[in-house]
Amino acid sequence: MILDSICGIPGYWNVDFRKSAFIWVVVSLIYFLVGLVFAQVFALDNISAWTSRTLFYQWMAPYYGSAEKRDVSDDTSRISDDISVVILREADLQKQQESWPVSYEFHADVLDSILERSPKSILIDIGFIDRFRSTDGLDDLVDVLRRADKRGIKIFLAAPSSDSSSSVIPELLEYGEEVSVLIESTRNSNRYSLMDKSGRKSAALAMYDSAMPPPEMRIDPDTIADIPMHIAWGQFSGKKNNGPYRCNVPLLSLHPKDRIWKTITENSPPKANNFFDNGFNDEIRQICPPHRTIAVDYLWNGDDPDWLDKSIKDHFVFYGVDIEMVDGSVLAPTNSKLPGVFLHAMALDNLFKFNTRYIIDDRPICNAEKSWMCSINIGLVSKLEIFLVVTLLTTLEVWLVGGAFCTNANGSKGQVEQNDVNWKLIPWVIFIDISFTLFAVFIIWNITLDLYYDWRIAPIDFLEMFSLVSVGIGVRSSWKFSMDVFRRFLLYIYSNIFRNSRKVTHEQK
Repeated sequence: MILDSICGIPGYWNVDFRKSAFIWVVVSLIYFLVGLVFAQVFALDNISAWTSRTLFYQWMAPYYGSAEKRDVSDDTSRISDDISVVILREADLQKQQESWPVSYEFHADVLDSILERSPKSILIDIGFIDRFRSTDGLDDLVDVLRRADKRGIKIFLAAPSSDSSSSVIPELLEYGEEVSVLIESTRNSNRYSLMDKSGRKSAALAMYDSAMPPPEMRIDPDTIADIPMHIAWGQFSGKKNNGPYRCNVPLLSLHPKDRIWKTITENSPPKANNFFDNGFNDEIRQICPPHRTIAVDYLWNGDDPDWLDKSIKDHFVFYGVDIEMVDGSVLAPTNSKLPGVFLHAMALDNLFKFNTRYIIDDRPICNAEKSWMCSINIGLVSKLEIFLVVTLLTTLEVWLVGGAFCTNANGSKGQVEQNDVNWKLIPWVIFIDISFTLFAVFIIWNITLDLYYDWRIAPIDFLEMFSLVSVGIGVRSSWKFSMDVFRRFLLYIYSNIFRNSRKVTHEQK
């Protein structure tokens, strides 16, 4: 039985596998060249990868800490309640009539106020490395650290240098442990090295170890030296932040679907100042930091001492600064620019949530050391799977769209020329194109979710994958025109190069 096409041409639906294979090879070649230009020529791969991960963490912030992608909860507060940040701001300096850098005695008073409320441990994200400044008040600071050590409260001191030699003032190191607080860059505020090149623990890992996790949840330093953690960002939803930052509460109620819709509607087309200055999609960024924040002035003069006690007692406290002279801000996916101390707090939060299953860039498909298969990463295999699915979909759609326009149909009477296009066929073509595009996007997005939740792999560059689908729209919609141009190009090459070269060779003989 010979089936007619939409245009009534008999035999169209009989598949020519040789021709279909040729179409698939051409589509694959087009996609490969597009990806090559995308990544190498215009160097857009880094931008698209960063943007993909930024959008993913923004959209999935309400799910932070959930073990499965379908674990939806009305309670968006999945941030650890055991972490607090004490911040020193310009406004605090003005109220205390101080200027930066403040004296050692000033820091001693801040730490003393924290110690009064019995925290578990404290990170001091301030580099005490200046050996040329006055040592007035240094004894006070050393005395505070001594008292903390006597009470069993761990103190961690920021070592900005990755050099193996100690950079912190030796007097302080008698009662505090030096940790790495290196931050790669503002654009990579979701990547976090758990150890520096000299083997020094990061602030987050040191704080995590101070919590004395059970053996099965401990992180082996030998296995993480060159594997940075990808920080998943959550959002703060407490009614009382009591810090210098106030939450823009309406955004907390946005479901991920609404976040995605807002991303599309508010950033079409993307604006240069929005992308490069604010990090893209700043409309759904949270103003307040992801953790409870206590200003130094409120620490000393706050009107709610009970709240202060509850916010510090048995908590992991991070002490940092938010001062213009100290350039250490990060651009988190879910927030406006934040002081760098919040990056360490969020990294510790990830270790509490995921333990040894924290998120990394990629994972090998197996654990054997000598097998060549184990050198292949899961993320690469997944991208190849997406590439294969998208090219096959495009090939199938080219066949269907060609049938709708009655092109290249091979009927019982031989080759049938292209008929006049009936305007009634346009909706059919649009329906095919939209259906296949949505299906491809669905596959890409679900593979991204599966890698993230099942394998704990950072979001793949789904924007690059989506770009192939966009290119496919052009390939599918103008296939006959594209093939005519391609055929003319090959004929031109043959007639003007190969044929002429053969003619010259013949004449020489």
